[in-house]
Formats: sequence, structure tokens, C-alpha cells
Amino acid sequence: MEKNINIQIMNKILLLLLLICPTIILSQYTSQNDGDWTVGSTWVGGSYPVLVSGIKLSNDVTISQFTEVTLNGSLEVQSGVNLLIEGTLIITGNITFKNGCSIVVESGGVLQILSSGANSNNSTDVTINGTLIIDNDFEAGSGSEINGSGVVDIGGSSSGSGTIFGVNTGCNDCVFVSTLPIELINFEAEELYNCINLKWSTASQINNDYFAIHKSYDGYYWHEIGRVFGEGNVHTIVEYEWLDTEIDYGLVYYKLSQTDYDGYYEEFKPISVMVVNKENKIIETINFLGSKVNDSFNGFVINIYDDGSFEKIYKE
Repeated sequence: MEKNINIQIMNKILLLLLLICPTIILSQYTSQNDGDWTVGSTWVGGSYPVLVSGIKLSNDVTISQFTEVTLNGSLEVQSGVNLLIEGTLIITGNITFKNGCSIVVESGGVLQILSSGANSNNSTDVTINGTLIIDNDFEAGSGSEINGSGVVDIGGSSSGSGTIFGVNTGCNDCVFVSTLPIELINFEAEELYNCINLKWSTASQINNDYFAIHKSYDGYYWHEIGRVFGEGNVHTIVEYEWLDTEIDYGLVYYKLSQTDYDGYYEEFKPISVMVVNKENKIIETINFLGSKVNDSFNGFVINIYDDGSFEKIYKE
């Protein structure tokens, strides 16, 4: 009987604590709206994660997708704490990842530090699949690691013997990318029914939003002529085709660029193709040594047309 009474009393005390001071009981906080870290309405349940000594995070926190939370000040993520970022978290001060904490920035998530950052010695559970932006300096402590499939953008200097995506630090104003977002197998152009047919294929794609096709007549000045949607994340061969119907005779250059969902992009090596007006007359045929040849010559030749264009062919 006495034991049952004690259990009832403890249950009533626990309920009273939940009603009077829910922040004492909560250990997991999840954002539900855009807003300031210290505003209750930003968080599910109406209570915000209080920082010990003003900077130390001792509770698990999730920044939900499509929400943006701003913390005015610095943040130390303590050992044993899980910080999951699916949306955007902005820290106006510094950030420190303590050894034993778990940091995950999901694909599409952003952790932006408006000052400096540090990954403590032997802190190895930091995963950046989205984007980590540090406006100033970053120190990678001894034995520390940042892994994942995303991007780490450091505006100041990086230092320390730790690694970011397996790469040593020691650069200024640099971007670390886990892997190239696109593994391009080939990119080629051929004339087809008075159009230029562009073909390319990829062996894998990471976070790929779209390809852009660029065109130039001198190899220096480029303009975008089309876009093709990417496959997001895929590790099988994907083939693409795009038809340029705006034909200009002469030598034309093409190149591809790729943009991912975070806005980062890369450009690939350009290619060229000679577009010949078939109505023009051949005024001279030469071999690869520059000597004139006649119709009986067999092998590779260059036909020169009256408009100044030329065409390389193989004669049999």
C-alpha cells in the first residue's frame, strides 16, 4: 500500500513539473517556424533550447526542412548532443563541435556561421551532406574529421591537422567538395539534318539539378542556349541529347555546365564542331600537310569552301 502511494506521489510531481516548467523535461527540440532561436513560437511545444552558460548546447535539436532559425551569439555543441539540420541554421557568432557530439547537415540543409568555427580534437561525427558555410576562419583539431557528400565553404583561413572530406586543411578562402557532383563520360557534337546534335552521358550524379548548354563563336564569349534537367542522385549511366536548331556556318564551340540544388556549379571542357554550308563550292582540297590533292587521293583531306569554311573528311 505504502509503495503504491509513493508511486502516485511521484507521478503527480512529474506531471506538475511538466505543467510548470516543460523545459526541464524536454531534451529534444524541433523547429516549426522561421525565427529567432530564443523565441518560443519558433519551436514545437513553445519552448526554446536554453544554452548553458549562454553558448553550450546540451539538448538534441532538429532544424526542420523549410525552416530558418537564427541564433544571435556563439554555439558550442557538447559531447553526446545531436544537432540535425534539414533546413537552415544561422549562427551570428562562432561555432565549436566538441568531441563526442553528432552533427548532421542533410542534403538541402544549410549551416551558416557568420564568424569562425572549430572542430575539436578527435571530433569525428560531423557529417555534411548539404552545405556548411563559415564566413571567417576554421580550425580542424587534431584527429578531427568532417565527412559526407556536401560542400564546406570557408571564407577565411583553414588550419589544423584534421581533415575535411579526407582532405587536409591549410588554405585561404577555399571550398571543400566531397566528390565531383558529376562524372562526365563524354560530350560530343555532330551535324544532323542541318542542326547540331549534342550528346553527353554521365556515370554518376550527386545533387544534380540541371545542365546548361552554352554556345560560342570564338571560344571566349559564351551564351546559354538551353537547359536539361538532371537526375538528382544516381549512380548508373544516363545519356542525354539536345538539338541546336540555330545553325551558323563555320566553327562553333559548345560547353556544358552543371548546377546542383544548393546553387553550386561546375563547367566542363568545351568542344567544337565545323558547320559547313553544303551549297558552297569547294575551291581547294588539301591533305594534312597543306599540299593540294586531286580526286584520286585516298585518306584524310580538308575541303576548303568559297565562304572560307572548311571540312575534314576521309576519302576512299
